[in-house]
Amino acid sequence: MKVIILGCNGLLGQALLRSIPQKAVVLGVARNQLTPDSNFQFIELDILKFDELKKQVEKFQPDCIINAAAYTNVDGCEDSNLSQEVNVKLPEFLSGLNVRLVHISTDYVFDGKSGPYSEDDQINPISEYGRQKYESEKLVLANTDNLIVRTSLVYGYGIGLSLNFHDFVKNSLLEEKTIKIVNDQIGNPTLSNDLADAIWLLLKNNSSGIYNVSGSEILSRLEWALQIADFYGLDNQYIKSCKTSDLNQKAMRPLKSGFKLTKIYKEFKSLSKRDLEHQINSYEKGQS
Repeated sequence: MKVIILGCNGLLGQALLRSIPQKAVVLGVARNQLTPDSNFQFIELDILKFDELKKQVEKFQPDCIINAAAYTNVDGCEDSNLSQEVNVKLPEFLSGLNVRLVHISTDYVFDGKSGPYSEDDQINPISEYGRQKYESEKLVLANTDNLIVRTSLVYGYGIGLSLNFHDFVKNSLLEEKTIKIVNDQIGNPTLSNDLADAIWLLLKNNSSGIYNVSGSEILSRLEWALQIADFYGLDNQYIKSCKTSDLNQKAMRPLKSGFKLTKIYKEFKSLSKRDLEHQINSYEKGQS
């Protein structure tokens, strides 16, 4: 199996590179290579230069392209031309290459009024980010061989990444800093390594259509932060509860969100349910 991974230096991209299956030949594509490795090939490329990207795809002749690139600044998407290019124009271009495509989407395609959601529930995005991801889904699913992986609250470790929620909470509590955490946004915390493993499994199985892939536990951000404090034995008095409306953010967020995972667990008996404690244990082992 020959696979191109776009955005290979991002959170999910690095996790995918750490878990390449045997006999898979992988070409990583990004602006720069963060981790030289003999396990995969790499080219430095601006993935929005579609003519150059097409040449590399034709040269490599992949069986599949995993699009792990995305503009995920939810507030920034409200008035960004770049987000439209990355989140819509790129998957539209990739969908026209006649190569099987794995595209990553989000629970932000839902309005967050009646979660958790199954793959077939009614779409109703309430932010520009959600609208862009929904538009990309429609473009990708025009080819019935393609695969959409919807995920939620992804965190993990890697080189050159911005601080994730887990480390923000842990580091703040270690430094005895007070942090405000919303109590009304609900979703599935998802370790990037677990997400990557599931994507490779879906690829191996030639799965297509839409799959929810996330951690198995549905929590509010506040509950997530309190579990982090409890796991490390840190003082949770520095965690202060607030509501999303208190933050005055530019973009609306789905509140009662989260995923039903019945489909993927039914089809893949080997996948274990990953609650937050199991994820944090894996996170710690991976960093050591």
